[in-house]
Amino acid sequence: NRRARMLGGAALIAVGAFAIFSQFADVHLLALLIVPLTGLLLLTWGAAVRGNGLLIAGGILFGIGVGLALNQTLLSGFNDSIQAGVLLISFAAGWFMITILSFFFARKRLWWPLIPGGVLILVGLPTGNQMVNYVFTYGWPLALLLVGVLLLFGNFKSPKKDKDGF
Repeated sequence: NRRARMLGGAALIAVGAFAIFSQFADVHLLALLIVPLTGLLLLTWGAAVRGNGLLIAGGILFGIGVGLALNQTLLSGFNDSIQAGVLLISFAAGWFMITILSFFFARKRLWWPLIPGGVLILVGLPTGNQMVNYVFTYGWPLALLLVGVLLLFGNFKSPKKDKDGF
């Protein structure tokens, strides 16, 4: 359809312009931003066309990209186990984002991304005592906020089935 083609064309133009601009700008900063911005672009595109595949790719790229950017900037002085934990937890957040966004923007709700996200959280949390303390100190209020927003704005009626029955 025309709308999907226009969004796809705009996405390709944005990525191409970013790649050309990166030839003349601070490469380190742009290298840190290319993965999360590509993920954000795919998430936006997926929300606009209500496509699950784009939400999945965007959530994964955004989660990994944020973790990489955090490790290279704010957490560069921390030890490797803390950085590994942050990357895994950020990656898990990307998987959780897929489920949350599918409630608002997709034709079909996706519950299965909670499985890889949960596994990544379980693997990422015990990587360092400092990280576990930080997550349990500050993470649970954030989780309460996210669940509250989901309850307030989520649509819990059964979604309409596609013409294929899915």
